[in-house]
Amino acid sequence: NKLMKGFIGSNNIDTNSRLCMSSAVVGYKMSLGEDSVPISYDDLEIADCIFVAGANPAWCHPILWRRVEAAKQKNPGLKIIVSDPRKTQTCSIADVHLQLNPGTDITLHHAIGRCLIEDGKIDNDFIFQKTNGYEEYHNSVFQTSLTDAAKICGIKESDIRLAASYIGNAKGFITMWTMGLNQSVVGTNKNLSLINLNLITGHIGKPGSGPFSLTGQPNAMGGREVGGLSNLLPAHRILASESHRNEVEQFWQIPLGAINPKPGLTATEMFDELNTGKLKAIWILCTNPLISLPDVRVAEQGLKKAKFVVVQDISNKVETLKYADVVLPAAAWAEKEGTMTNAGRYIS
Repeated sequence: NKLMKGFIGSNNIDTNSRLCMSSAVVGYKMSLGEDSVPISYDDLEIADCIFVAGANPAWCHPILWRRVEAAKQKNPGLKIIVSDPRKTQTCSIADVHLQLNPGTDITLHHAIGRCLIEDGKIDNDFIFQKTNGYEEYHNSVFQTSLTDAAKICGIKESDIRLAASYIGNAKGFITMWTMGLNQSVVGTNKNLSLINLNLITGHIGKPGSGPFSLTGQPNAMGGREVGGLSNLLPAHRILASESHRNEVEQFWQIPLGAINPKPGLTATEMFDELNTGKLKAIWILCTNPLISLPDVRVAEQGLKKAKFVVVQDISNKVETLKYADVVLPAAAWAEKEGTMTNAGRYIS
C-alpha cells in the first residue's frame, strides 16, 4: 500500500476486502460513521437473541459458533434466529429458521422492523437522541404489509412475528451476517436494513448487543486498517480528504501532495480495464482471481490481453501461473512477521 500509493503514485491497489467486506464497510460508514465492528466475541455469551442472516457459521466460522453453541447450552433461553434460503448446519440449534426466497433479505428485515414498531418494542429515547432518519425508515417499512412481505419472502407471517418477538423481548441482541448479504448487487442496502434493527431497538454499545459482521477471510479487518482498498488510506483515513492525505504523507515522509486524490481501480475494475487495454500490467499477490472474482471469464480474458503479469504466490498450482510473465516467491503465514486483526478488533 505504501509502495503503490506513497511512492509509485498509483491507487490501483485492492485486497480481498473488496470481494468479501466492501458492502459491510460502506454499511458501517453510512449507519455508524466508521468502519469498525462495535462488538466483541465475549458479547456472544451474554446475548439473549442472535440473528444470523446469510451465513453458515457452523461450517464457515466453527470456532466462533462453538461459543454460541456453548452459550445456548448454558442458557437455553438464548433465542437464535437464522435467515437463509438453505437449511444449513447452523439451523440445527435455531429457534426459528426463516427460509426466505433468495434476494428478499431487505423485505424480511423491514417486515421485522415493522413488527417491532407496531408492538412498541423499539427504544424511542435512543432513536431520538442518537439516530437520524427514523421518519424515513418508519415510512419505508410501512410501505409493505406484513402479509405481503411474508408472500414475497416465501415464509409464514407467524414466523416473522415470532422472530420479532424474540428480538423485542431481548435484553441483549446481536445481528450476525456474512457473504449472503455482502456479495450482492444491493449488498450495502442489505447491511443497512439489518443494522437498522439494532438501531431502532437501541441494541448497540451495550453488553451482549450490536451488529457483528463476520469476515470472509482472516485479517479482513487488518487489511482495511492499513488502507488496503483503492479508496482508502491507513488508519481508516479517507483518500478523498486532503487533510487525511497530508497526515499520511507526513507519516510516510513524502512530499505533501504526493498521494493522488483520485480513487484507484477496484479488483473487478482492474480486469475490466485489462480487457479494454487501459491497464497494461498487473501484479497478483497471494490471491487467485480466476477462482475468487465474480466473473472469472472476464478475469481470464483480461490476463490474456495483459502486456505484463506478475504472480506472487506460495503455490505452484494456481491457475494464474500460466499467464504470468514473472513468478515471485511468497511467504506463508507462519513464515513472516506481522499482525492480524480479527472481526472483534483483537490484534494478534
